[in-house]
Amino acid sequence: NNLRNLWALFDYACDGQLFGPLKTFVTEFETPILAGNDRKATEFEKQIGCKTAELLRKRIKPHFLRREKCDVFKQAEDPEEEDALEVAVPVVKNQLNISAKKNDFVVWTFLNPIQLELYQNFLSSEEISGVLNKTKSPLAAISVLKKICDHPALL
Repeated sequence: NNLRNLWALFDYACDGQLFGPLKTFVTEFETPILAGNDRKATEFEKQIGCKTAELLRKRIKPHFLRREKCDVFKQAEDPEEEDALEVAVPVVKNQLNISAKKNDFVVWTFLNPIQLELYQNFLSSEEISGVLNKTKSPLAAISVLKKICDHPALL
């Protein structure tokens, strides 16, 4: 949903090799895409935004596993496949046909000093006091904390 979140995820996963620094990503991708999506955009800006979004999709495609509903919800034909699915998804085993195995890896990392300082400052802020007093949204506060943990540039 957010292009900077996309940059932060791929920056971490690909060690900064896919897009380079945030400033470069903003210049090459975010600015033209957002300008093309603006309701006051000219036809030229819309075309540039569309082409830039397509270039972005092509660049992340080898690194991004995407399953669409039409690919997932097909009738499973192989009995062995049904048995394998029974363990993971017993309720809908007859409806799923998953062709790629999903591997989840949990990687624990430490916050860098800047992230830690931002996190602690936010926890002692008026925003958190409002959340604890039930006058402000806890979801908004959680979102800020998540962005601090993901990458400080997302703020």
